[in-house]
Amino acid sequence: MGIETMTIDGLDYAMVMRRGFAVGKSEFCTEPDSSMQFGVLVHDAGYTETPHTHPKIDVKADIFQMLYVTKGELAVDFFSSKGAKTGEVIVSAGDAILIMEGAHAIRVLKDMECITVKQGPYAGIARDKIVLPAQAERNGGGTESADMNRGLRKLSIFLPVYNEAESLKVMIKILAATVDVPYEILVIYDFPEDNSVQTAKELQQKFRDIRLIFNDLGPGVSNAVKKGLAVCDGDVILIALVDEVFPIAAIADMLELMTAKGCDFVSCTRYALGGKRLGGSLIGGILSRLANKMFRLTSGCVLSDATTGIKMARRSIFEKISIEARVGWAFAFELSIKAQLLGLKIGEVPVVSVDRLFGGDSTFRIGPWMSEYLKWFFWGTISLNRSKAARQTRALTLDKHSAKEKG
Repeated sequence: MGIETMTIDGLDYAMVMRRGFAVGKSEFCTEPDSSMQFGVLVHDAGYTETPHTHPKIDVKADIFQMLYVTKGELAVDFFSSKGAKTGEVIVSAGDAILIMEGAHAIRVLKDMECITVKQGPYAGIARDKIVLPAQAERNGGGTESADMNRGLRKLSIFLPVYNEAESLKVMIKILAATVDVPYEILVIYDFPEDNSVQTAKELQQKFRDIRLIFNDLGPGVSNAVKKGLAVCDGDVILIALVDEVFPIAAIADMLELMTAKGCDFVSCTRYALGGKRLGGSLIGGILSRLANKMFRLTSGCVLSDATTGIKMARRSIFEKISIEARVGWAFAFELSIKAQLLGLKIGEVPVVSVDRLFGGDSTFRIGPWMSEYLKWFFWGTISLNRSKAARQTRALTLDKHSAKEKG
């Protein structure tokens, strides 16, 4: 018996090495650049290796899993992203299978035992598996974690920083303790001397999935977000302010709107549904509240707080939306407008926003910021009034928040 390869739509989903497989020499079946090497070692009696270690290699690991069946028999079923079964492989005692692509599940045909190997670190029961939408529904909804994962492969959290060492320490700890879906955190910085860089490196030793990204597109938050989009792995993006930790409590609600109600774009609000804004610049706060109210009245914007920087969106929408704003967080206002112009499904959740609890340097400058926001205010008002695509009249929200608004 030899190596069997299961290919679906041109992709190799699995390799199977049957019991009794023999090649007469050491041989690997996977490509040399694969992050999981699958093969056999063959040596004559008396062969002795020289004591050695293996060098550490900085690679982007693919997610593979190997099963070596020591007893019994099982089927490995493969599925499309929508949950439709696309194929199966039966493996018995003495067989080994390397799962390389696609969604999969095992069915035990005879009482079995197997040895399994896959990449770490282990994410825990809640994060280790992403249940497909169709399967979660078939299971009656599954667990809360499975419900949260519907339609979500990985959440990429963007944290643009500007000398945010103190805030970053707090933010990372809170994210690690509260985010209950597969995620990565991108700490995006503009210059090597930023004090956030060393802090991020220290945090990488304690927490998984923190990536330190140098923004080589030019200084500024909008360029930091563009850089994040170019290198992130997630299919859902969360743009957050590292100096505002309280909005982290809204992540679960934002994800629920994305997964349960099918939203493409979710924004937080400080001015409706029970949301609040505390601290920060007094002038900035007054201008923000008045501007959002006026913008909603004049343009028909469905969001009560279009200017907040806390946004969640499907990564795919950025194939249709280009970020043009250059000053401060005005790009967040721009995204709110363009999402509605595209006719995307938009949601909103409340947050309590408290600025600058843990230090850091603010980039707020009233002159340049006001000029940029006014530009998008007038452009958005004209564009939304002319648009026929922006048919949604109110942002979607969760029932528990709707009740607060009515009350």
